[in-house]
This record gives sequence, C-alpha cells and structure tokens, in this order.
Amino acid sequence: MHWLINQDLSCCDIDGRLVFLDLALDRYFTLTAPLESVMRSYLSSGTLSRRQREDLEGKAGIVIARALGLHSSIPGLPSPTVSAIESSPAAGCRPAVLPEVAATIWWARRQLRRRPLKAVIEGIAIHRDAKAPPRAHASMTIEPLQDAATQFMRVRRYVPVDPCCLLDSLALLRFLSRRRLHARIVFGVNLVPFAAHCWVQAGGIVLNETLSDAAAHTPIRII
Repeated sequence: MHWLINQDLSCCDIDGRLVFLDLALDRYFTLTAPLESVMRSYLSSGTLSRRQREDLEGKAGIVIARALGLHSSIPGLPSPTVSAIESSPAAGCRPAVLPEVAATIWWARRQLRRRPLKAVIEGIAIHRDAKAPPRAHASMTIEPLQDAATQFMRVRRYVPVDPCCLLDSLALLRFLSRRRLHARIVFGVNLVPFAAHCWVQAGGIVLNETLSDAAAHTPIRII
C-alpha cells in the first residue's frame, strides 16, 4: 500500500518497514520503531494525539495537518509486465534523433544542477501534461511509445554524459512529451541494501529499464 501524506512526502511499505521520500528535501528516510508504530496507527485510523503529532514533527520532520488531504493515494500504475528495451523493436535506429536526444540530456543535466529536485519534477510534469494530457493516452496504442523509447535508448549511448536513472528518465519523459506520448516517472526503493531508482513507465510497459530491475524496487512515488 502507498500513501500521500502531503504534496512533498510519500511512503511505501517494504517487508514490514515504512520508507519515506521527501521530494522537497530530496531525501529518503525511515522511522524508529516507536515512531513507525505511531505512523501506522495514524495511517489506519486517521487520528493522532497532540503528543504523537509533536513527536512526528519534532523527531522525523513529518508535519501532519488535516487540511492537506492526508489519505490521497499515489496515482497508480499496473505492475510492469513488459520492458521496451528487452522486446524486439520493429523500427531500426534513426541517427537523425541523436541531436535532439543529446540536447535533451544536456537540458536535464543543467536542470538537476541548477534547480531543486522538486522544481525540476514539477516542471517536467507540467510540460508533459500540457503536451500529452493523460486523457489522450487512454485510447493510444503502445507501439508509438515503444518505438520512441527504443529510438531514444539506442542513440543515448552516443551522448557523452554518464548514464543516470534520474537524468535519463527526465530526458526520456520530455522526449516522449514532444511526441504527444504520455508516460510517467516511477521512483522506487529497495530496503536491504537500501537503493533508490527511477524509470519511465506507461501502463504495464517499462520504457527505459529491464523488467527485473524495475520489479526489484517498490514504487514510492509516481509522477
């Protein structure tokens, strides 16, 4: 199960532990056993004592306010069943997209270096929803998404910037949005050992990751 506690904080349950992502502070964290017990009680009942709220805020930085709509769910996606980079693409590589992919990679790199993560994520989501509204995606076949993602991934290796899941996912999402193709960035975590990862997904299709690597992480936030 997943919960959205406020606009910046989300969490997921991994093997009986709650893991949190604070988008505004760009950090992942867990709670001590007593605080996790308080949070689980709150998530199930929606009620907290004044002392419990003060403990969560003072010790974990979790601000609980009823006005924030604390029980809103993270927008869901089906569990991935297909990986575009592991399937056999119908189209060959198109070198003509290399300048666009390179420019988009460098754009994403500048964004991440110059702006807070929250601002970058909000900007890419606004651009995506303006160019490729979710309702337009409902009746679209998956082939254009697979083809565009395959083109991106095939020429990405020629861009002289080290691969990075966040940078590449932001760039791919922008690349798809220009083509009126709607997809989402999934942030996932693994607990033992701790690892954070992200990828682009449309429906049950992972567009820039293998199926096994995506399945190895529990989604904590979907943009």
